[in-house]
Amino acid sequence: MDFEYLTKIDKLKTKVLKYIMYKKRTEHEVREKFKDEENDILEDVIENLKELGYINDNDYINKLVENNIEPLVILNYSATANSEIPLNDTNKFNEFVEGFGEYVYHLVGELKGRVTYFEVWNELNTVDDGAHGGKYAKLLKTAYNKAKEANPDCKIIGPVTAGTSTKFFLGMKMEDSNIADYMDILSFHEYAYGNYPESSTYKDVLNSCV
Repeated sequence: MDFEYLTKIDKLKTKVLKYIMYKKRTEHEVREKFKDEENDILEDVIENLKELGYINDNDYINKLVENNIEPLVILNYSATANSEIPLNDTNKFNEFVEGFGEYVYHLVGELKGRVTYFEVWNELNTVDDGAHGGKYAKLLKTAYNKAKEANPDCKIIGPVTAGTSTKFFLGMKMEDSNIADYMDILSFHEYAYGNYPESSTYKDVLNSCV
């Protein structure tokens, strides 16, 4: 490494340390906060701070549990995960789902006894105007089965849509008419700011889910 690169690492490490010393942060939070930094430098800083114990997601979860806070974990790879799914290539998508299932199995198993609630992905209906409900159903079913294999007592949450998305739900039901059996808890993000549930379309969404 040249001097200029080391100087950049040192400067960024100082910024990250100030951020995580003020309040304990997850790796995801650090990545989001500093996502505009040079990627290689950010990776080096994060890996170094993980080795030193300053960034430790397991410790973060343990602290929540110790303080009687029930964690909810989102089962996806990153904040930009929707752009990473090969939705328009069937073979690659099937491979992706298989790999995702293994990821779910290992993560849910690792968190057994500490985390019960897991959301499967996040707002996939925002991609292509809700056209991928069927593919989400495949993702959900795989996640549900692998999660229950790792921890039968865990609770799986879906479909985690942004607002109401009848088209998305119909796609799910067309893929599997019993798709509701693969969700222990229903979740969607209504974004009905300032409105009561009765004045929004919650009822329509619920009816399209069952």
